Amino acid sequence: MSLTETFPDLTFGNHSCLLHDTVEQQISVLVPFLQAGIRNNERCVCVLDPEKSRLLRLALAEARVDIEALEQRGALLISSARDFLEHGRFHAAKMIQFLQQAIDESLQLEFNGLRATGDMTWQAGSSEYDGFIEYEATLDQFFEGKPLIGLCQYNRNAFQPHVLQNVFRTHRSVVIGNQFCPKNLFYQPPDVLMPKDQAIVEAKKAEWMRLQVQRLATAEAERDAADRRKDEFLLSLSHELRTPLTPVLGWTRLIRASEFDKPTVIRGMEVIERNVVAEIALVEDLLDLSRIVAGDLKLTLEPFSVKEAVDSAVAVVELDAIAKRITITRALDGSLSRLYADRNRVQQVLCNLLKNAVKFTPPGGAIQVVSSVDGAFAKIVVSDSGEGIDARQLPRIFDRFSVQDGSTTRRHGGLGIGLSIVKRIVELHRGRIEAHSEGLGRGASFSVWLPTECR
Repeated sequence: MSLTETFPDLTFGNHSCLLHDTVEQQISVLVPFLQAGIRNNERCVCVLDPEKSRLLRLALAEARVDIEALEQRGALLISSARDFLEHGRFHAAKMIQFLQQAIDESLQLEFNGLRATGDMTWQAGSSEYDGFIEYEATLDQFFEGKPLIGLCQYNRNAFQPHVLQNVFRTHRSVVIGNQFCPKNLFYQPPDVLMPKDQAIVEAKKAEWMRLQVQRLATAEAERDAADRRKDEFLLSLSHELRTPLTPVLGWTRLIRASEFDKPTVIRGMEVIERNVVAEIALVEDLLDLSRIVAGDLKLTLEPFSVKEAVDSAVAVVELDAIAKRITITRALDGSLSRLYADRNRVQQVLCNLLKNAVKFTPPGGAIQVVSSVDGAFAKIVVSDSGEGIDARQLPRIFDRFSVQDGSTTRRHGGLGIGLSIVKRIVELHRGRIEAHSEGLGRGASFSVWLPTECR
């Protein structure tokens, strides 16, 4: 996967390394790495020498990153390696202490987590090599389960091949040049191996090239599929934005040009109001999507009960459910602590799930909302007896431009971005959401985990 324009989404706990040949190549990877963190509302810390720091700032400015604004709100820190060196070497305990403190500060400042990267070139030629590898292994263990993503930077020309081989073993994924290689796909490149048999070298070169071609082909196919989904989304967007405006314009012209009795005028005004509300909802979804992409979606946290959140959401969809003779039942655990979350955003999440359940459940069907305690989280499950989800679509049901298929969108309406917004809102609360379906025609369930007040 090429990193020229973007950096792959990494999950928290990922401890990666970068192998670069030049400073230019190093900077070209750091820019999208940091941009991804900014986009995901992660606090970004970068440790470089002064000259590389200067070059990175120039590159970020060229990429239209507002460095000053990010630094003012604590979202970006570009620091000197001298702050972390002690007697010419790193100390794992000192670095872990710094990272833990930085994680705590990030969460207090309402960032989702910490994204850290540092230049390791100073370690080249160290006489304390074994201690250094132990340092990296200790850090790798520390990353497990933390809201933390790391990228250690190595100049390939400054380290011996056997050193780099051990570096691979203490990291979970590798960036070589500007190619991202997850560890489960990674094959050690021939220029860092030292086998005695030339035939083995040639075989490894051939395998390396084959895998590179395969990765590039896969990346290209994924990019083409994403482009198609975006095109389909734009077509759907134009249709959905135009649909509510047609009756609004029609009734406006009729009322202005004709003499109607009062009941007819009232009916026309109701049609106008209903379609304007639908238009506002579409625009709000687009604004939320824009805020998510810009990393600008903020939360106002307060304590409130799960019952209050569920009842408010059910009230929003109740009339639509009655119109389709759909029963909505609730089974709420009375022992749950109150949620500590953004009241409006949680209602947005539950309303979206319930609206989808009503939309995709046939007349006479059933919807159930169940809450329970799951450790320090409240688990809320919205399940229905509706159309279900195709097994092929389930893995990407929360993708930004993913819809089940064109016919479903045309039949039920909507842009197909609601679930991606829901997922991001839940993640901002440090919760999670999962979808489950036995297949088409067998209903679907969505499980949401949100933090409770005692957490």
